[in-house]
Amino acid sequence: MRAPISPSSWTTLIAAGAAVAGFFAAPRPAAAQRATHVLVVGDSQLAQTAGEVLDGLLRLTPGLEVTTRAVWGTHPGDWVTGRDLPRRRFFARDPGAAPREGTGIRLEPLADLLRSTDADLVVVGLGANMVNTASRTRRAHVAALVDGIADAGARCVWIGPPSGWARDPTRFAELYDDLGVALDGRCALVDSRSIIEYPRAWGGDGVHLETATSVRPSGHTRVLCEAEAGRLAAGR
Repeated sequence: MRAPISPSSWTTLIAAGAAVAGFFAAPRPAAAQRATHVLVVGDSQLAQTAGEVLDGLLRLTPGLEVTTRAVWGTHPGDWVTGRDLPRRRFFARDPGAAPREGTGIRLEPLADLLRSTDADLVVVGLGANMVNTASRTRRAHVAALVDGIADAGARCVWIGPPSGWARDPTRFAELYDDLGVALDGRCALVDSRSIIEYPRAWGGDGVHLETATSVRPSGHTRVLCEAEAGRLAAGR
């Protein structure tokens, strides 16, 4: 078994996703040029410490303007149509603004978010809430989300959900198969199962690393975030 990896390894995930997309390996925009606009959308995996790390990493990278929205319990279909979610926890942050966390948010339709942020790159952290969804339905929801991103002229990195001891390996593998089919090469898929492991010995709910009793977010999360951002800014 691989050595346990803490939630701070999300920094590695995001660096991998960015590299796949080919955005941060490119030269930094000149001062007179428009910044690269990045939109991050996700579920509970990004509405906790992982979302703060991801958001912080991107903001530390020169030439980026970042907007983040992450809401517990959401799936791609929710983001395509938009929903009022008065009881859902969320993490949100706009360019040049402080983070917002709380309960209750209006989820804007994807088309509106893409328009208001003028996104060049969309980082998607969704999929965990579709494990028990019928294959045909989840493929359709994922494809619809990617269609919307493509229609807006943006590129996409999809961070697949991390595995955990409470997940059924077979169903989780089927979820990743469907993600691959639905994305159809239009969105770079990062398989976080190969990077983050959440064994039963860590306790918690077996899904959210935040709940693990033997691993807690700490100061080293910020340090790693800054280190990864420095590597990206330097063109690796």
